[in-house]
Amino acid sequence: MSEQQLFDYLPPSLQRIDGLGRVCGLEQAAFDRARAAHERVLQEMFPYICTTYGLSRWEKMLGVSPGVADSEERRRQVVLLRLAEQLPFTMRRLADIMARVAPEEQYYLELHPAEYLLRVRLSLIGKSYFRVLQDVLERTLPANLLLDLDLLYNRYGYLVGMTHGELSSLRHHDLREEVIS
Repeated sequence: MSEQQLFDYLPPSLQRIDGLGRVCGLEQAAFDRARAAHERVLQEMFPYICTTYGLSRWEKMLGVSPGVADSEERRRQVVLLRLAEQLPFTMRRLADIMARVAPEEQYYLELHPAEYLLRVRLSLIGKSYFRVLQDVLERTLPANLLLDLDLLYNRYGYLVGMTHGELSSLRHHDLREEVIS
């Protein structure tokens, strides 16, 4: 779709005036710059499509400090996760928040109402979001609900299919806390 020219906005009776067409031609560049600036401002308002500049503005508004090595996509997910904090707290809202961090099969939630305990386990793939998720949950959960948040570490059942040769190249820390493909 081509950009509409300023001259096209004039009524037909004014388009016939010679000098007015030249004036519109001279002013067109200023209007094009204003239109482009308007589109950039609109883009920066939405965290799904904003640029790095917009992400830094969102992070400043939400009080989020990005890591030095964080990619633009990770920063975007952190901003969206913080924006997902809406009260009142429900298990459905919690599932929505968790879905922003990891796919459904990579975490599990257990609510123990008798003990006032919420147990959340996050897979090692989502390990980089652990602190952000902890911060969000601590702000979002009701004050009378205890949070038991931890990672789903590698267990014997996952490693049982590997040979001793494959396991010997890994350190104990890696066997427990790193994603093994």
